[in-house]
Amino acid sequence: METGELRRFLDSLELAPQSMHIARLPLAGTLERLEYLEKVGLGYLSLDRPLRTLSGGEIQRTALASVLGSSLVNMLYVLDEPSVGLHPDDTAVLGDAIVALANRGNTVVMIEHNETLIKRSNWLTELGPGAGTEGGNVCYAGPLAKAKKGESLTADYVSGRRKVTERRVRREPKKWIQIRDCTGNNLKKITARIPANCLVSVTGVSGSGKSSLVHETLYHAVQHSLEGSSSKGLPYKSLALGRTVDQSVLVTQAAVSKSSRSNAATVVKAMDEIRKVFAGTASARLLNLTPGHFSFNSPKGRCETCGGDGTLEIDMHFLADVKMTCPECQGTRYKTEVLQATYRDRNIADVLAMTASDALEFFRGQPAVQQRLQVLVDAGLGYLPLGQSTSTLSDGENQRLKLAAHLVTQGKKRCLFLLDEPSIGLHPNDLVNLLGCLNKLVNKGHSVVMVEHNMHLVAASDYVIDLGPGAAQHGGEIVAEGTPEEVAATPNSKTGQYLAALLK
Repeated sequence: METGELRRFLDSLELAPQSMHIARLPLAGTLERLEYLEKVGLGYLSLDRPLRTLSGGEIQRTALASVLGSSLVNMLYVLDEPSVGLHPDDTAVLGDAIVALANRGNTVVMIEHNETLIKRSNWLTELGPGAGTEGGNVCYAGPLAKAKKGESLTADYVSGRRKVTERRVRREPKKWIQIRDCTGNNLKKITARIPANCLVSVTGVSGSGKSSLVHETLYHAVQHSLEGSSSKGLPYKSLALGRTVDQSVLVTQAAVSKSSRSNAATVVKAMDEIRKVFAGTASARLLNLTPGHFSFNSPKGRCETCGGDGTLEIDMHFLADVKMTCPECQGTRYKTEVLQATYRDRNIADVLAMTASDALEFFRGQPAVQQRLQVLVDAGLGYLPLGQSTSTLSDGENQRLKLAAHLVTQGKKRCLFLLDEPSIGLHPNDLVNLLGCLNKLVNKGHSVVMVEHNMHLVAASDYVIDLGPGAAQHGGEIVAEGTPEEVAATPNSKTGQYLAALLK
């Protein structure tokens, strides 16, 4: 039974006077907590749903519902993007719950990019002006309404003074992918038509069936059809691909690699080219260094004291292990002779400490390196140090890094890219780069389908499939489909209401 369904059941429960006298207090407490779960957009969750199956956003909102159910005051609450995974309609309800928490006498600090929640804030503190080494300064601090044009990048977007994308001509679909009679989870025997070689958004309130359709049905169906995969995913009747795609790629938010040795430069194959550049320098030739010497994974060049990790782990027995900087290489990961080889007065360790944007400028005149670094910048990852371990990246960063890798490696095969909320963790200004990245994929002949709640990305799509009208058993139907303008004109589409306001 869903939490919302249980609340309605308990609310309508009729008991004998004596039983009601006994149950009154625990019943009131239960109803209050169930109501808070609904207020934070979790009314669709079933009571037996294991916590390990919840997304990061759902876990955070579960904790928020618990806080709302308490009577604590004079507390400081810090929320990390509570709007993640929420449709704008759910975000509005979440905003009410957060404001109610603050009105009790508490202080709520949010790290947030969502415009709806930012508008509900009493105070805006913006850090920047850029990311990574270009950030770290307070650009603006004060009420949102008092931020002048150009004073706060966030305020400029929230007020409409700047836009993520201007209205443009939509791509005209010529070929279609059709999957018929999908019935998995809460999907109600729907038939979805997806235009090939287009940018497509699948929208709907939380729990409406988006992931069930895209990740658990369409992806497995395409894999089974093209590659003979044994898993067909959730049930469907038939799949018609025509000659639209040659393979499908599911780009999730899971870590690219859990290894501390994997970094952004290795994922997009930039390190291969950087090692060649260093091996070709005069100083490297004098030292008889090959490209292999410039890899901290190779015995040729890595520091043998730390094995190329840059740190040593000290076993503290009954206490937690302690990590310390390697005393031999001082955290650079390389042997001394390798660090003596320089390119433009920088050694390989210096380059790994650069951000992708800085390295792109540094390697001017090296097109093979720049091509691979440019995709990192295009994916909104220009602020990442080249040597930063992928195991430390956020879910959104992992997904965009995978996208960047595909931009580099894709050959002549036409791919169907399936993405899960690529906008997670991105400021409106970063969405411009992400859109450019997605459109590059489409312009190369690929098809992109993304489960998305950010209305700026949805409005920039060629085609929208809106699921609903509600969550769980109240969802699973196609409420509207077509261009963003056509969905905006659909009266019973919740997504359409927000698109209509944005497309004015």
